Amino acid sequence: MIDEELQFLELSLPAADVRKSLEWYRDLGFIELNTSDVRQYPYAVVSDGEFCIGLHAQLEAPGMTFVRPNLSAHVRACETAGQEFDRLALGVDDFHEALQTDPDGLQAIMIEARSFSSGHAQEAPGPAGKLATVVLPCIDVDDSLAFWQRFGFIAVESDDHEHAELHAPGMIIELHSGNRRMTLRFRPEDYDESIARLNAFHELKMFREGELKGVELSAPEGTRIQLLQE
Repeated sequence: MIDEELQFLELSLPAADVRKSLEWYRDLGFIELNTSDVRQYPYAVVSDGEFCIGLHAQLEAPGMTFVRPNLSAHVRACETAGQEFDRLALGVDDFHEALQTDPDGLQAIMIEARSFSSGHAQEAPGPAGKLATVVLPCIDVDDSLAFWQRFGFIAVESDDHEHAELHAPGMIIELHSGNRRMTLRFRPEDYDESIARLNAFHELKMFREGELKGVELSAPEGTRIQLLQE
């Protein structure tokens, strides 16, 4: 059963140098959002107008963060159902947070309230365009599907069972058996213009994966970004 009170908030990335990563994403056309002071370490959020990326100075592994009101009661229900948590902060003086780890080491983080402003619309996408898909590390598709469906994603499986997708409003996640690296794939509105703009301050390299082709670049914290050519 889908938990309708659970909402995706951000893709959370470890960033040794938050300022450097922040400036890099801003050059790519992302906008910076106002964050609250609930984190006890440097933290920034960028958005393409819809999809948000959190840059965390202290985070053990990449993951996805969700907002879940009444988190304590929800965690108790999950534990009763047999789920285990790697970390809980649910005390009176705590910023309520619960963390689980998927089979590939990615973190699923639930917090009780937003950690940044929800207003992040922008008139036009930056050079990278809008997010098309997020490709997550995945050794076994079935294991990943079973884990992430707990967080409201709808599974779309393929015939060969080596590939699958997870769908949520405004977001598509790709799972490929044996993949070990996270990738964010974007579709620019004008591919040639985007490449010309990005070439001025980024090192781009061509890639081809099956029917997909385009250019890719790496963010300072190591995230792979691909711009897809139609």
